[in-house]
Amino acid sequence: MRNLEEFLERQKNYFEKRKSIRERLQNVQILEGKRIARVTADFIFIDEGVDHPGKLGLHLVEGQDGWKIVGVLFSYDNR
Repeated sequence: MRNLEEFLERQKNYFEKRKSIRERLQNVQILEGKRIARVTADFIFIDEGVDHPGKLGLHLVEGQDGWKIVGVLFSYDNR
């Protein structure tokens, strides 16, 4: 687990060192409630040509300024 600052710093440091990174989402599901939503998806993170599959989860809430992500969870699958 990381706070926002730790997450952003780790992402910045990682992406600066890589030449070829892509991500593909599959099996995206959006479950809506009243002013809340949950999004789940399978993902394939492709780093320098190597696939790393995993799961993604987002929790969102609708406020006066529109939809905001309030929680991001992701995990790489065991191989």
